[in-house]
Amino acid sequence: MRSHTFPALVEMFRDGPPWWHPTRFGLLDDATNLVEFFVHHEDVRRVRPGWERPVLDTGTQGALWKSLGMIGRAAYWRSAVGVIAERADGPGRTVLRRGVGEVTLVGDPGELVLFAFGRRDHSVVDIHGDEGAVAAFKEGGVGL
Repeated sequence: MRSHTFPALVEMFRDGPPWWHPTRFGLLDDATNLVEFFVHHEDVRRVRPGWERPVLDTGTQGALWKSLGMIGRAAYWRSAVGVIAERADGPGRTVLRRGVGEVTLVGDPGELVLFAFGRRDHSVVDIHGDEGAVAAFKEGGVGL
């Protein structure tokens, strides 16, 4: 990174991954880059005092929700309890991990994605479940 000028880095970013890289193509590119760019963009935004959640369009929320299925399964596979994600902005519920005891994470899709990526202090997600399951989930520290 230090061997390139800032304009050169911007150009490399614009060009995308090399021709042979799997994320250069269609759905994989869309799924991985949407989430990566969203999470890191929000990292920059939310580190500042007084940050507010962005208002995302329906299409972006839907794409983030769809991505949460894969991401959530990877993020919570070691959870001591079952994990369910539930949309706060409309209908939608998905099982991310089956287990004894269960927590339900409730939030907008973008917030649930951030939470799965370990941004728990900077995401707006409610955790529901019995006291023991919630404590076990919080103690586990799982996330990408």
